[in-house]
Amino acid sequence: MPDQATIQTYATSANLGPLFDRAGAKLDGLYMTTSGQLTTAPGLTIVKSDGLYPAPTDKTNVAYKVAFGIDGPDSKHINGIFDDYQIKDGLALTILNDMKPGGLGTSGAGSVAVVELINKLYQLNMTPEQKMKYALLGEPNQHPDNVVPCMVGGIVLAAKVKDSGEKGHLVYSKLIPSPN
Repeated sequence: MPDQATIQTYATSANLGPLFDRAGAKLDGLYMTTSGQLTTAPGLTIVKSDGLYPAPTDKTNVAYKVAFGIDGPDSKHINGIFDDYQIKDGLALTILNDMKPGGLGTSGAGSVAVVELINKLYQLNMTPEQKMKYALLGEPNQHPDNVVPCMVGGIVLAAKVKDSGEKGHLVYSKLIPSPN
């Protein structure tokens, strides 16, 4: 089992035209690099954040929401990955961010990075849908328009759909651009 890994997650452009909060596109060439190292100390630590736009290293970083969950509507707690998979060991992160916050999907890129690192380092074998569910915890209002294109690439339509259960589910479709 590897004890460290590094991932690059890409910027996205969301709120495309009239598809507000329902469509986004991955932007090649602009990314965040996040490294993770397993530790014996429990919990999550952001050791260092560098780059033109360093990410916060305290509990306001989206990594903590992905790992430990959030308080959802009606003050119901929504578990993070550490809760659901009963992870007792720790993870130390180092972040290099050159993506300007506000408009380039930095929270989505950060959330996807943490999910992918935890999935790889703890060998959880999550499905893409499971990974998206956890990455959405780091997004304001859990909108999928930045997370999904960051994870699957290209131009994507995505929405959370209510079903007969309380939680609903995420649906998405990757669009094939016209060669013209």
